[in-house]
Amino acid sequence: MAKKPKTTGLMQNLGEKARKIFDRHKDDATDYGQQDLPAGINNGVAQLVDCKFDIFKTGTKFEGEYFFFAAGVVVEPVEFEGTRIEGQRTQIIEPLCVTPGRKREDVESHLAWVMNELRKLGVDTSSLDYNDLEAVVKALETEQPFFRFRTWIGTKQETGPYAGLEPRVQHQWLGVCDTPDVGNVEDIDEDGTDGTNGTNVEDVEEDSSDVTNLGIAADDNDDDAQVQLSTMAQNAGIDPEKFETWTELAEAIVAESEGGNDQYEPSVGDVFKFKPPRAKNLIELTITAVYPGKETVNGKGSNGKPYKSIPWSKLE
Repeated sequence: MAKKPKTTGLMQNLGEKARKIFDRHKDDATDYGQQDLPAGINNGVAQLVDCKFDIFKTGTKFEGEYFFFAAGVVVEPVEFEGTRIEGQRTQIIEPLCVTPGRKREDVESHLAWVMNELRKLGVDTSSLDYNDLEAVVKALETEQPFFRFRTWIGTKQETGPYAGLEPRVQHQWLGVCDTPDVGNVEDIDEDGTDGTNGTNVEDVEEDSSDVTNLGIAADDNDDDAQVQLSTMAQNAGIDPEKFETWTELAEAIVAESEGGNDQYEPSVGDVFKFKPPRAKNLIELTITAVYPGKETVNGKGSNGKPYKSIPWSKLE
């Protein structure tokens, strides 16, 4: 007869409450954490999960101006140079305003770049009406096409606004591709943030050193870093305007992500009051998915619209 494994009494000690928590989460998708992808990936495959236009938030270099944001979750390769990257994000951001000193400086060059990215994702811009642009972008997010991408890193700058800073990994999207035999991708970061309105540009649960480096870059007037930190702060329920420097905000984000909170954990089917971005009134939100590690939820509003990556702190 096989020897019976020794037990410690843990199950009895934690009781029925722990059993219910266990049952709610035993089928959760595995969360491998969030970090920037390594440079050198070629012909990777990702699935689009975020695609939108939004507004730079208070305290950013281009406050009040619009930008385009899109993100995909890596499907292939599963690992790269010994690091698991399946489920991590590849993302692109483009301001839609005048940006002196950048490679693309005017609105025309920025919008032309965005339209090219949309063509890569399968949009026929030649037959697209300007007034339908936002609707097409949201439709892409719903369709979640698969696409190829690569990552690379430039040389360290000796002059200009990025002088002395370590260059960040660059992401280039290479166009739609056939659907790999993996089914639908569950975004580990859905985060959400819906970007700056509940989907995120970067997950709060990122490596603390990465967040700190973002703070340093943001204090050095890196607008992309400022956008990412503003979004991460919103997802974590932190007001960026309470901090004098971006580095201080980054430290607060790290502390919040490591400390978590003790608030009630929502379950699928629960109904809460929720105020959508830029809405005047609260609506009812029925929870359709829960992401405990990120403390965010997806849900369907009483207005019939879906919402993704809503922080628990936004639920009433």
